[in-house]
Formats: sequence, C-alpha cells, structure tokens
Amino acid sequence: MPDDRLDLYAARAEKRGSSTDACFVKIMQSYSVRVALALSISSAMLLPGWASGHVARRASTFPTRRVTATVGQRLVLTHAVGIAVAVVEHGRVVYAHGFGARNRHSNTPVDVATRFEIGSDTKQFTAAAVLQLKEQGRLSLDDRLAKYVPNFPHADELTLRELLYQTTGLFNYVDTNHMVQITQTSTGSFEKIERMAAGPLHFTPGSRWEYSNTNYIALGRVIEIVSGESYDSYIRQHLFAPAEMDQTTTIDREQHVADMATGYWHGMRKTGPLIVAPEIGASWTWSAGEIVSTVGDLAKRGLPGS
Repeated sequence: MPDDRLDLYAARAEKRGSSTDACFVKIMQSYSVRVALALSISSAMLLPGWASGHVARRASTFPTRRVTATVGQRLVLTHAVGIAVAVVEHGRVVYAHGFGARNRHSNTPVDVATRFEIGSDTKQFTAAAVLQLKEQGRLSLDDRLAKYVPNFPHADELTLRELLYQTTGLFNYVDTNHMVQITQTSTGSFEKIERMAAGPLHFTPGSRWEYSNTNYIALGRVIEIVSGESYDSYIRQHLFAPAEMDQTTTIDREQHVADMATGYWHGMRKTGPLIVAPEIGASWTWSAGEIVSTVGDLAKRGLPGS
C-alpha cells in the first residue's frame, strides 16, 4: 500500500469530523471486500512456506484462505523476508497474520507482535496530531506556516493544509545528494533539514501534488509550537496512550525493545546484493518517519473507542 495518500486521508478526516480515526485507517479495495489494512514490511527474501499468526474474531464472510495465499504469493514475487498483516472490517479485527522471518539469518518467525520501522506511515500520526489540534481550536488548516515557524523556507507562502496534502512544492530533503552517507556520518536536526529544504519551490503552492518528506518535518515543529510539548511526547500521550498502543515506540529506542524486524535493501539503485539496510536515526526522520510499531498496534486505530 503506497504511503503517499495522506492528502486523501486528511481530506476525509476533515469532512467526517473524525480526524484521529480517519488518519490512521488505510482503505483498500481487495479480495472482493472493502477492508482497512495495517501493514508492515521487512524487505528481503521470503522463507517459502513460513506463516505464523492467528485469525482473531473472524467474520464468516472474510476470505481468510484467499488473503493468506495471495499475500504469500506476493511475498515470493517481491522477495520480502517477512510481513505482518492485519485487517479491520466494520470495527473488528478479522485477520491478523505473520509471514516469513524477522531476520534472514535467525529465521525467527514474524508474528503480530513483531516490531517494524513503519517509515512514512509515521505521517499518519503527524497528520492526526495536527487535526486533533485543529479540532481543539488551537490552529486552523488555513494558517500560514509562518505563523508558527517563520524562518522555514517559504513559510509565508504555505498553509498547513498544503503541508498536509503534499501540495506545497517544497524540495524533498531526502533527495539531497549523498543523503544516505550524510545520515551515517552526522546527526540530524530540524535546523539542518530546514537548510536542506531551502531553494525555489517546484510549483505554485496548491496547484499540484508532489510527495515531500519536508512537509511533515515542518508539521512536526508546528505540533511542538502549538502544543508546548515535544513531538515524541505529544504522539505518545495523545495518540499512542489513548489507543493503548503500548508496543509502539521510535527508532532511537529500538535497541531497547524486543522482537525487532531487520530491514534490508539492494542499495540506492536497487540493483546490488541484498544487505542489511543502513540505520538512519530519528534525528533525520522525526515526524516524517521515526515510528516503530507492530501490526497489532496499528490495527487498533481501526477499532471502536481508539
């Protein structure tokens, strides 16, 4: 499931007046039913035939065998090491299953308690935090970014709505030359990312869509300014805790938690041998990609009362 549809989630959330739930639920049309899917992946080779997990509160009409077979087939085709899938349908978890391994060397099975770096799915939490503050009357989506972060590049030209919807035209800081090497040799900061984002806009704000992690770094700072809390503190207290997401943390703390999946890649050009992906710290990913979670915790966002 692509992670670049936050503009649609935020729009639906605003229309429904239920911003927190709407920003966490991923909707996909598949297997002849409309479901909410919470998905986490560790890219590498699948160990054929491995599947561990369970089906919880299974609906009689849910095509469990078909979903299991289809996911397993897709993992073989995409050469993934492990994946955990949960499906929430009509407010119930109807499917939760782990496939493959957390680590290609240990062969420890993936299950619904396996923790993954969820990457840009972090943006759903950032958007939900912004929309919570909007519902409380503490900000407006039509406010200019300059109201909260006046020194950010083009802050007086951009609205919070455009940041949420990925329609600002801001340069995506992760496209900086030699970005991976930079993250391996230095500690990131908001100020460094701010400088990387300097430069002309790619288009007039609001005129088109273009994915940029920079948008969600800016929103992270807005959350801090408006709430008076650090970004990490805010999402823990106002998003994780109410949903009882007690297995969810951030990548700077993953060395202290169990059941972590190992990430793999084929290099920047996607043509090299499969190797362990370089670690990129929370100081570089922050409100655009720092969260670590389990599929079980992510599925809680689709349940009543969460």
